[in-house]
Amino acid sequence: MYRFLYSKRWLAALAVVVVFGVTCVELGLWQLRRLDERKKLNAAISSHIHLPVIPVSSLFGKGDAAEALYRRVTATGRYDVSQEVVLTGRAVNDRPGSDLLTPLRLPDGRALIVNRGFVPLGINAPGAPQAKPPSGDVTVTGIVLPSEKRGFLGQKEPESGQLSSIVRVDVPRIRRQLPYGLVSERVYVLLSAQQPAQPRSLPAPESYVPDLSNGPHFSYAIQWFFFASIAVVAYLVIGWRTARGRQGLVTTT
Repeated sequence: MYRFLYSKRWLAALAVVVVFGVTCVELGLWQLRRLDERKKLNAAISSHIHLPVIPVSSLFGKGDAAEALYRRVTATGRYDVSQEVVLTGRAVNDRPGSDLLTPLRLPDGRALIVNRGFVPLGINAPGAPQAKPPSGDVTVTGIVLPSEKRGFLGQKEPESGQLSSIVRVDVPRIRRQLPYGLVSERVYVLLSAQQPAQPRSLPAPESYVPDLSNGPHFSYAIQWFFFASIAVVAYLVIGWRTARGRQGLVTTT
């Protein structure tokens, strides 16, 4: 009754179902792995963000950038406005503008990339006088965040040359155009306070509000497993109905 399943047509359909089902299952498992990674990241953020403020030199003395992530740190140095880069495509309260990424030169000669905050369109140029930082030594306090990577469809920055603007906080790319080294190429600091304060109201420091949700990964995983089961069930049901139809034809004849 089921000999028709060995025909080329049905074997091809079976192959398609198997490939589709395995692919869906793998995608579902991938989403579960991403869910696990998200939970670990949320746990790290929750534990690190509430720790006491610590000097940058204490965190990066052993070169472990992972332990520094999402920690509140303090550092003293001098801003190098000549190497400032504008982070484009930002908005605050629906007001378009940019953030200013400025190297903070530390006493040992290295630098730390500091996101000094938001400036509206019109004054979002490197070294804009309206957003000029204090001259001389500055003590900054902020949170350590990871360097941002380009997404699959993200805009690609030129590999070489001097960039005055950038679309993401790509610390390794900024490092390539600096005449000195960085404390770490894996992180930057989002400014929350500094002494002395800004001479003017700009740039406006941005607060860090982490998203500690688990994201859509679990629901996506369920969807992929559902698609796989639908494919298998559909193949079995169609095969069963085809077999019954053939059996009915044989009976009537």
